[in-house]
Amino acid sequence: MADTVRRVEQDARESLLRTAGELFMRQGYAATGVKQLLDESGTVVGSLYHHFPGGKREVAAEVVRREGERIGGRIAADVAALGTRAGIDRTLGVLMESMAASDGLEGCPIALLAVESPIAGRAIRDEAVRQFGSWGTVIRTALVREGHAEDRAAGLAHLLLAAIEGALVLDRTAGTTTALAALRAALPVLVPDAPG
Repeated sequence: MADTVRRVEQDARESLLRTAGELFMRQGYAATGVKQLLDESGTVVGSLYHHFPGGKREVAAEVVRREGERIGGRIAADVAALGTRAGIDRTLGVLMESMAASDGLEGCPIALLAVESPIAGRAIRDEAVRQFGSWGTVIRTALVREGHAEDRAAGLAHLLLAAIEGALVLDRTAGTTTALAALRAALPVLVPDAPG
C-alpha cells in the first residue's frame, strides 16, 4: 500500500513538472496560471503544495533545474563525442528540429523563465544563472581540452551561449530557424581551431 501511495505521489509530481515545463516553454511564467497547470496535469491543488510548498514559483525553479541539467547533459555528450564545434553544431541541429516541429514555439526550455525571472522570483533567476553557468563550463572545459587558453575559452563559451540564446529568441519571434541556421554556418569562425 505504501509503495502504491509513493508511486501515485511521484506520478503526480512528474505530471506537474512535465506539464509546467511545456506550458512555461510555450507561453511563459506569467501567462501560466495555477488552475491551468492543475487542469492540464490532472493533479489537485493539495498535490501541488505537498510537493512544492512554494507553489508555482517553486515548480518553475525545479523546471529550470531539470531542463537545464537535461540540456547541459546533451551539450556535454555532443561536445565529448564530437569536439566543441561539431558538438555545438549537433546541438543546434536538434534545436532547429524542435523549433521547426513546433512552429517556433519550442527552443530553449528555460529561456522564457530566465527572462521573466526578475518578476517571477529570485529562486528562478538563481537557478537559471546556475544552469547557464554550467553550460558555459562544459563548453569552456572542452575548448581548453582542445588547446585553447583558459581566458580565450571562457570568452568563446560566453559568446557561444549568447549567440545560441539570441538565435533562439530571434527564431521564436519570427517563427523560423533562420538565425539558428546562420549561427551553424558561422561556427567555423566562432569556434576556431586551437592555436597549433
